[in-house]
Amino acid sequence: MAWQAKYEELDDDTRAYLADVRGRKGEGTPGVFARRLNPWPLIGAIGGPLVILATMGVTWGTSLIYGDPVRLALLQTAGLVLGGWMIWAAVRSWLAVRGPKWAGFWVYCDPLNVYEAKGEQLTINSVADVGEVKAYHARYPNGMYRASLLHFKLGTGKKEYYLIVRGEQKADDIAKYYNYLAWARGPEGGGRAHTEPARLGRIAAYVVDHEYEPQTEEQLGLEIAEIPKAPMKANVAPPVILPYLVLALATVTCFLGMARANVPARDESLFRLIRETRRAPQIRAYLFDPRNTLHRDDAEKMLAPLYDQPTGEVRQAAKDPVVMAGMLALLDDLRTADVPVVSIRVREDAPPDEFGSSRAVNLRDRLASGIAGYVGPELLVFVDAPEGLPAHVEFTYKLVPEAKEATAKSPISKDNPTLYHVVGTLVIRPQVGKSDPTQKAYTASTAFATSVPDFMMLHASNMLLRDLIGVERATVGGGPAPPPAEPKK
Repeated sequence: MAWQAKYEELDDDTRAYLADVRGRKGEGTPGVFARRLNPWPLIGAIGGPLVILATMGVTWGTSLIYGDPVRLALLQTAGLVLGGWMIWAAVRSWLAVRGPKWAGFWVYCDPLNVYEAKGEQLTINSVADVGEVKAYHARYPNGMYRASLLHFKLGTGKKEYYLIVRGEQKADDIAKYYNYLAWARGPEGGGRAHTEPARLGRIAAYVVDHEYEPQTEEQLGLEIAEIPKAPMKANVAPPVILPYLVLALATVTCFLGMARANVPARDESLFRLIRETRRAPQIRAYLFDPRNTLHRDDAEKMLAPLYDQPTGEVRQAAKDPVVMAGMLALLDDLRTADVPVVSIRVREDAPPDEFGSSRAVNLRDRLASGIAGYVGPELLVFVDAPEGLPAHVEFTYKLVPEAKEATAKSPISKDNPTLYHVVGTLVIRPQVGKSDPTQKAYTASTAFATSVPDFMMLHASNMLLRDLIGVERATVGGGPAPPPAEPKK
């Protein structure tokens, strides 16, 4: 029956016996020794640094660095702790090879037990009553050797035990070793069954190597005279707490350290991005974040010149000097604004019908899209002014009917509607509540019927845009608005 124990938990005689066997690598011992490969230290030594490099490359070398430093530190901690643990496990395995707690990686078969060592752990299976052992060799489809399975039949054959061994010849040797022992202990073995286990085991090992029994003590070459007959747990291994405490401390330290290191690394990456793109939204995002402190002066110097071109064009093209001065002051204020938001309000007073609010929205949208499209949507964004607060750009108007007289031949009717002029006041407040506003009164030169609101608002918006930016931006159907139709007489 198989049982497990840590190497340090075994009784002193068994540990001394196995240490002697391991040191001799099976030579002169009463059994067969088979080494097992342990690739994990090499995997850890190579894979650990690769995991660390990949973690830092992915988190600091990609767009992930632009995210939240604390959240990024969580991802980094996972990769760095894993990579560090792999490296430490490799170093620990190499340092522990000759330590008192380390068994190694091997299989040792003696006349009484099979010992399977994996690091600090041992699996021990009693095979004193072995009856027969068969070796089965597994191969890949291409015929290359893979591994061997040893099938132990114990006692009367009702008990079984399986052992996996790497090495075709070594597996055959173990099978031959135990089959000789089963024969020697059987009725055909003669007096061999009464031979001391250590001596009988050494004879079996000699037979495996030479196909015949040794004739002299010199040929026998037995170096270990006694075998532990009943290995047992005689010691108590202390609980393994320190490594877990170190791991927890390393995890916390790594997280706090990376959360702190990510801030300047993110700062550098963001500034490198805005220096390459030189786009206002990225520059403002950099300046808006208080954690970015390394290049604030340089970023502010990059933002202001972006307004030079639209400011120069407005200065050259705007038709009215008073309105132009207000528009230029508004643009200059945006050079250093945290967000390029400009509030706008358009209101129609005393509308002659129920569509006054829709006409105001129509005109507001035309003004906002015209100015933003000319200046640049990344440099200026319009929003509705909050109710009860003054707006940066405000136009209040009313529809004034055109003076005309109805006659008997041409009364005011559907075919001869009332025409209205847009009359209002434009107010520009560069800094709401901090500077004097600029304002100008307007009267549209052309009158329109309320049945053609798009043309009416198009004419009004172009009237304002000529003074604001010097360009008529708004159109209907891709072209300029036609002149109003003459009323039928």
